[in-house]
Amino acid sequence: MPIAKARTILALIALFFVYYSNHVSIWAGDSFGSSVFAANLIQNHTIYFDAVTKHQFWPSDAFFFTPTVTKHTFSSYPLLPMLIYAPFNAIYYFLSPDCVVPVFSAEFESCRLSSDKFSSAILATIAALLFYRIAAFVLRHRCSAFLATIFYALGTNHFITSSQSNWQHGPIELLCLIAIGLTLGVWTKNSSLFKPTLDWVKSFVLFFILGLLIWLRVTNGIWALPFFFWLASHRRQDRFGRLVLAAAVGLCFGMLGYVWNYREFGSFIGGYSTLLSGPLVEVSPRQFYEGAHGLLLSAGRGIFFITPIVVLAFAYWPRATATPESSRFQLLNAWRLSAVGLLIFYCFYRIWWGGWSMGARLLTDSMPILVLCAAVAVEKSRSKYFKLIYLVAGIVGVGNQLCLAFGASGLYGHQYDRLNFSNPEIAYKNWHDPALLRAYLAVYNKAFYPASFWADEIATENSSACILSGAASDLEIEVVNRGSAIWIGFQGGSSSPPQLSLLVNGRSEIFFLKNRFVGPGQNGKFVNFKNLPRGTSTVEQLSWGNRALSLRC
Repeated sequence: MPIAKARTILALIALFFVYYSNHVSIWAGDSFGSSVFAANLIQNHTIYFDAVTKHQFWPSDAFFFTPTVTKHTFSSYPLLPMLIYAPFNAIYYFLSPDCVVPVFSAEFESCRLSSDKFSSAILATIAALLFYRIAAFVLRHRCSAFLATIFYALGTNHFITSSQSNWQHGPIELLCLIAIGLTLGVWTKNSSLFKPTLDWVKSFVLFFILGLLIWLRVTNGIWALPFFFWLASHRRQDRFGRLVLAAAVGLCFGMLGYVWNYREFGSFIGGYSTLLSGPLVEVSPRQFYEGAHGLLLSAGRGIFFITPIVVLAFAYWPRATATPESSRFQLLNAWRLSAVGLLIFYCFYRIWWGGWSMGARLLTDSMPILVLCAAVAVEKSRSKYFKLIYLVAGIVGVGNQLCLAFGASGLYGHQYDRLNFSNPEIAYKNWHDPALLRAYLAVYNKAFYPASFWADEIATENSSACILSGAASDLEIEVVNRGSAIWIGFQGGSSSPPQLSLLVNGRSEIFFLKNRFVGPGQNGKFVNFKNLPRGTSTVEQLSWGNRALSLRC
């Protein structure tokens, strides 16, 4: 075996064990269906989760399972990630003795959590390999490609999100990386299957991938720009009509999953329809302001703080001159513009699990292209300071991801998508964290102190609230701040936003403060993201983390 290949294999094995070694189990509704899909198929010989009942270990909760039109039970989340993760989960199932128990029993949970981490780590490692191949093709120096791969694999939310659980982000990243390689010609350079006379095959495969992306999540349609840019770049070819036809057929085949969605759920968006209690987006200046803040500038989870290297992808782009590389840079820029479009869209996105995913996790899907574009911009730049900023930003990103992966994040245990950054007492004096990690967070806290108000949980002494309506109608409650402290909601980046605890049909439910800032005398809206029964409910308490606030008006 050539030495280079042996080194690559050893590096991939090492990367896999880094992903797999933190022993932190991430439990989330959208990853649950994927992590039990293979075991359920093996044991019960069906893709449906009919074995789940309210009398068993896993309840029929809307966030995990939902009845279908065909009178089965299935996950509320898309089928495609389950299919992609299934082979790796099946491998773990047959290798682990912990899995020889009924899939929907309490005893299976150990197998499920380990399998979830195992399959996610494998898929993330494959994605890192694809990224390295692309970077080595695009960048002039192999050391630049290696460094960019380190920053992508260990310094972005590819680490703490894609490699840690069976979320949708891993499959989306993988499909995007395959498509990036196809549009740039990375995979087709020495392939007889993709000779110029067979470009229609490449066109079919590319748009089939685009169809899969759109089926997985409608918002992935934003990635269409580089696909159509690639197609338009072939418009002077004699066989351009054949390319367009192949693209149309590939797109239709990729989107056939919508037929499944409508057949099973009576809605083209599939099980997502059972989770929505209102519009996905709110197009307003206030929503954009609050959303952009949470995505970019929240010191606890904003992408410019958690993964500062992406700033370089936006800050500079080399001018495409008339060189053999110009078309490649134009294609990369099309991918970059799609990533910008995704960022802008999520600024208007109004429903995402109480804000825990605001920021870096939302933009995980765009990390491959943003890091690649940052590396290209740095390599093309003649400024040594720009290169130094790139190096420092990449190292900070790696440090942040290690903190997220191996540290205890705040008051509520391991919150995987938020850096432990709020007031100094819990920012770097959390005694669940190792000493080195606490020291790093202390430096981080001081470095970003001017921005700390973006994530601070401001003291609530002398705070009180007046609930304007005691009814949990339309899943929204309006509250006026009668105290002297400012409240920061989840769209403001708070790691522990004010919460209302209500009794709904005898069960306690949590409503989170949505607004960015609610000052004294201002009204704030508390929202719940489940499909709860409408009607009146009794307000038990208004709390901020572990502190209960007064309800006097």
